[in-house]
Parts: sequence; C-alpha cells; structure tokens
Amino acid sequence: MEHTYIITGTVEINVETGAEEGAEEDFDYRVADLVEEVDIDLAEYLGPDLGEVVLSLSPGFVLDSADDLVIRTIARTTAVLTRDQKDELLDFLSGQYSDGWGEGYEQHDRRIRGVFVSPWHEGQELSINRDQA
Repeated sequence: MEHTYIITGTVEINVETGAEEGAEEDFDYRVADLVEEVDIDLAEYLGPDLGEVVLSLSPGFVLDSADDLVIRTIARTTAVLTRDQKDELLDFLSGQYSDGWGEGYEQHDRRIRGVFVSPWHEGQELSINRDQA
C-alpha cells in the first residue's frame, strides 16, 4: 500500500533592487505568479535506508491556505514513516533545499518580473503531515 506525505516550508522571496544603491523599485507582481511545479524527483538522491521506503519526492512552489507562497514536497512511500524516518526525511530535504537541488535551482534565472524565490532560508522550519485522503 502506498502512503503520501506533504512536507511544507516557508520560502524566501527577494526583490531585485535598482542599479543605484538604496534605490527601491515598485514591482507589480502577484505571489500567485510565483507558483511553479518543478520537474525533478529528489528521491533518487536518498541513501539506501530511506531510499527503500520513499518512492518519490516531488517539490514545487504552491500557495497555502493564507495565500502565502510555500515550498511543498509530496512524498510517496511504501510504508507509514516512523518518527526517525520523518526526521531523517526533513533533514534530507533541508539539505536539498539549501545546498543540493535548491542551490542549482537558484543558479538558473528563475526571476519573475525582478522577483527571485529561494526554496531555503536561514531559520526555515519544515513540517510533515500524512495525507489522509
């Protein structure tokens, strides 16, 4: 039986400033414009222990119930995760958001009208919840 977990975390949104130091520009963008599905499966980078349980890890940027942009990763697993497995998965994703996949993501020009989105930031907290649907 397959199980689904939803992992969410805050993101950092940076607005490009003008050429002059201290210059502020008025950016006309909607947070909804920053929603993006990412075509990658982070499960291929898992170690053998967690890799035996996690089938796929699909990240993307979505709006939460308060219309704030968040990073959401959908994890599909072969079993219900233990607390230790959940903690290991959250540590793995934090590393991927900051130094692995996220670093590569930021190096591509994904600017939308002068706005950059980072999947990781200092102090980011991730939450994991099992999808009961």
